[in-house]
Amino acid sequence: MSQSAFLAGDHAKPRAPFGPVVVPMIDEAIIFLRDRLNAALESGADPAGGGLTEEKVVFPDGEKLREMVEFKMGAVTAMLVNVEEETTLRPADRFLRTARDGTTMRASPEIRLGMNVIFVCHFKQYGDSLKHLSQVIQFFQSHRIFTRASSPTLSERIEQLTVELLTLSFAEQNEIWGSLRTSPRPSVLYRVRMVVFRDQIPQAVGQVDEPELRIHA
Repeated sequence: MSQSAFLAGDHAKPRAPFGPVVVPMIDEAIIFLRDRLNAALESGADPAGGGLTEEKVVFPDGEKLREMVEFKMGAVTAMLVNVEEETTLRPADRFLRTARDGTTMRASPEIRLGMNVIFVCHFKQYGDSLKHLSQVIQFFQSHRIFTRASSPTLSERIEQLTVELLTLSFAEQNEIWGSLRTSPRPSVLYRVRMVVFRDQIPQAVGQVDEPELRIHA
């Protein structure tokens, strides 16, 4: 296939067949999960408390991450501990994309991410930590998939989030707590899939030819 055929198409409007190009961000995904979990925990709070209550699910203080991670007392801390590329669902041709109208485009490969998010329960009474840990597990057991159809507050830049409970060995748990430089607390680790980063400027392809095999005598 010649270079002219590879680059054929209307370069003035290369994105039209795909509609608006969206790039979901990691922060939007994690903030969404925090807010959904926070709403679930607040709905099950003791109404006798009365008045406004602080959020049950929080992020760690960024200024306190330099030496030793500190978890807020009386809260569940959500923290991103690892980001990896998901390769299990990678298409055969990572650079080829087909639009809704059948137009073929060339673009940089999608990046499908898997994010490990830990939820640490830190309360004065150990029993309260275990109680909130159970509530976190119960929530994600009932909400393993989030889409815009089922979750209107999900960003329009995110098509879907899936949440999977991870079981770690003692060695892996020690590695996590050692990297956080703090003592173990009641916690649970989830794998969040998939945030997809797309090329914002795909190029139209006039025709995609099959590779030609030539045998020279």
